[in-house]
Amino acid sequence: MGVKPIQIDIIESSKTVCSPYLDVDLYHRIGGTMKRGRELMSVLYPHQCHALQHIWEFKLKNNLLCDPMGVGKTATAIYAHEFIYRNNLNIIFCPAILTENWRREIKKWTNAKDEEILIYTSQSAKKISPSTLPENIRWAVISYGLTSSIETMKLLNDQIIFSKNCGLIFDEAHYLKNIKAVRTKVCFRLSRNQNVFSNITCITGTPMPNAATELLPLLKILNFPFVNKYKTVKAFGKDWANTHLQYIKTKFGVKTKEVFAGVKQPHLLSAYLRESGMIRRDRTLVLATLPSLRENIVYFDAAPKIKKLLETERRVIETNLRSEDLLEKIKSLDNSKHMSSIRQKISLLKIPYLIEYFENQLENREKIVIFAHHREVIKQLHDNLKFYNPVVITGETSIPDRNRFIDRFQTDATCRVFIGSINATGIGITLTASSYCAFAEMSFVPTDNDQAKFRIHRIGQNKSCEVEYLVYENTFDEVIAQICQKKSLASHSVLDHN
Repeated sequence: MGVKPIQIDIIESSKTVCSPYLDVDLYHRIGGTMKRGRELMSVLYPHQCHALQHIWEFKLKNNLLCDPMGVGKTATAIYAHEFIYRNNLNIIFCPAILTENWRREIKKWTNAKDEEILIYTSQSAKKISPSTLPENIRWAVISYGLTSSIETMKLLNDQIIFSKNCGLIFDEAHYLKNIKAVRTKVCFRLSRNQNVFSNITCITGTPMPNAATELLPLLKILNFPFVNKYKTVKAFGKDWANTHLQYIKTKFGVKTKEVFAGVKQPHLLSAYLRESGMIRRDRTLVLATLPSLRENIVYFDAAPKIKKLLETERRVIETNLRSEDLLEKIKSLDNSKHMSSIRQKISLLKIPYLIEYFENQLENREKIVIFAHHREVIKQLHDNLKFYNPVVITGETSIPDRNRFIDRFQTDATCRVFIGSINATGIGITLTASSYCAFAEMSFVPTDNDQAKFRIHRIGQNKSCEVEYLVYENTFDEVIAQICQKKSLASHSVLDHN
């Protein structure tokens, strides 16, 4: 297979009429007339226009849209499916917390009416049946959690069986990285129905959070030609990921397990991906006019009552420091009740210092965003910052409340603090009302931290941004920050190489 990477030119980003960047045929395709085409395309950024031009010019039926977080992938996907593919029905799978956001985006970028958009979550599922299903649905948004529901898939089958030229969109497609998961298997089976689904888009800013092998399910769903020869994850991993042996103690002795991490041959893999249909541009080039982003690690001095707990963490870290799969070991330790309890105790003892630090920040800033991990830590932060009218979003926050809290933080000047669980608020939200965010605790998954920090540094931000990691020395959080940086570089070597 001759590899000829497709170069997508990067142009200075500003909201201008995009006529120099799109050919006449695509204008007519999108707008019906040249005038209407200009009207529609003028609201997009140039890099979004380039992605659409790329899909049109190379006749990409399936594409992996994996520009970095915060650059407008959702709008690009909607435009492609509505105006280029011109699907009769588009089916979108996404995390439940993003279903309402998709409704808003569809209405914003198309002329779809409420009755033409079906939102299907665990809450709405009970109200929807074949008899109550509208006949004129153009967009169906389904949460990944319902892919295992027989009723949902039967309803979906009844809807699409009468439709031709359907499109599939998988948002936050890294949710499908586990090839053995039920939702991955269901989505893969759907994608094989080429008589119904004429085009597929996978959207994710982090297609390989930890290792190149996590790409394989997405590439299989998209039917990229170069992965057809790989029948197993192991076969794909041997060609494209680094491997090492993990030794696991069992009651029968020690057994070994081959573990895949990082990526090898990143430049060649990048070339294959781009040739097949990956669209990825470097964040700093795509949004050249976006303000700068600065990241700092802030070390707190440990009080005497915390030092004993920190010493326990330090010993664990030193014991495992030479392990090639340190991150996996830390994850397993964090999942143990003992170490998870120690981490939470350290974070809770850090609360007084965090509150003092955040109050100092609020003397000079209008709004701040705080990310944390443990529920009790989030509760304590909220209780101690009540004077600033904080909003809190965790995994327990309902979708309507979630959207209401985000809107309030974005628009209400008296709401000065946003406190979020990293896992619950790392995707699908915009917090550009603040140009500062801090991590009171860190996630063990590198891309979770990346996703969270880009809630403030994205389209709509007009101020220089600052991200701070508030840690004690020789703790899990400090080590995680270093590992995150290393894994982020490995991922960028594939995705951002041109």
